[in-house]
Amino acid sequence: MKRRYTTKRYTKAVNILREYFDNPAISSDVIVGFPGETEELFLESLDFCSKISFATLHVFPYSPREGTPAASMKGHLDKKTKTERVGRLISLANDMENQYLNSLVGTEQEIIVESDSDGVISGRARNYAPIYIDKSKESKLGISKRNLIKCHVSAFENKQLKGVYNGLSVL
Repeated sequence: MKRRYTTKRYTKAVNILREYFDNPAISSDVIVGFPGETEELFLESLDFCSKISFATLHVFPYSPREGTPAASMKGHLDKKTKTERVGRLISLANDMENQYLNSLVGTEQEIIVESDSDGVISGRARNYAPIYIDKSKESKLGISKRNLIKCHVSAFENKQLKGVYNGLSVL
């Protein structure tokens, strides 16, 4: 696909981010089934993604676009092969996301409040992780949308991070 970087360079950049930031959320988009992709090349991609250990991975099957160089390349994969490979990579992506979110349990996070309804505050941390806080015990918090609040991430259950309110953050 004529990318200007290699897996070695990408890995080096990720390692630098991890050296300077505490548990950053590394995300990427991956196109599966580019013309000429063999099972061996696909397995290399799976291995690379596993080694990077992405927090989130967006997976797409390759689809030809008329007029692009790739559209006229040899070695287009059939839909069944692309679908099967996309499924395998999505399975890995789900495992990596669960591992990443689980690694946040026990940490203190600041979240920006996105909604406050039905007794639940929901928001996103600086690493874009979604966190939910049950307000049933603290019904009069006076929190509104777009507030930046502190919370302790107490659990990862049913693919959700649960937090406990620790107070408003100072902006």
